[in-house]
Amino acid sequence: MPVQIPHFDMPFRFAPGGSVVTVEQNSQEDIDNCVEAIVRTPLGFRAYVPRFGIFDPAFEIQPINTDVINAQISLNEPRAQAQIRQDPDAFDELIVHVKVGVTEYV
Repeated sequence: MPVQIPHFDMPFRFAPGGSVVTVEQNSQEDIDNCVEAIVRTPLGFRAYVPRFGIFDPAFEIQPINTDVINAQISLNEPRAQAQIRQDPDAFDELIVHVKVGVTEYV
């Protein structure tokens, strides 16, 4: 079914043929994209929307206060019913995906 009211999909990309990939406004995919944008944006990063995003939990003492993140998501995206849960068994799998290699530049 063609998209009636298009919003850019995340990540932004082009489809074969050169058109931009979009999702329907107010669809579950659109809401998911908005929540992803919120959790990927540090609070205060957007000068014109200073309350957009979340506090960076990188250096918080474990467990992370998910209530604060849920509140920030709800504030920025009222269509979403966010429910962040911490699964200690999932951290090992996440670590595998987060590893970054550094090489020396000459």
